[in-house]
Amino acid sequence: MGLHYLERAGLELLCRNAGPGRGEIDLILCEGDTLVFVEALARASGALLITTESLPARKCAKVRETAERLVVGQPAWQDLDCRFDVVAITARGAHNHIDYWLSDAF
Repeated sequence: MGLHYLERAGLELLCRNAGPGRGEIDLILCEGDTLVFVEALARASGALLITTESLPARKCAKVRETAERLVVGQPAWQDLDCRFDVVAITARGAHNHIDYWLSDAF
């Protein structure tokens, strides 16, 4: 979800649904010298709009902890900057619509 949108924007996919043990990150991409950890928020068409408030502090902390464990396990990633993005997606039949992409969301 949203991967093609991000790739068209110039980001390169490194991993999908990555998580060592507890926690999972939807997408990990690279943009230049920055690792981009993406949380995809999906909603059904007609559902209330999902915003970054849908990500409680506890969820953000869990994503950060998971990212930290992933970086420790990947020596090539250890010198890269990290960023946490959110992509909100609405499912519309066989197609998905990107509502927004919030770079450096948390």
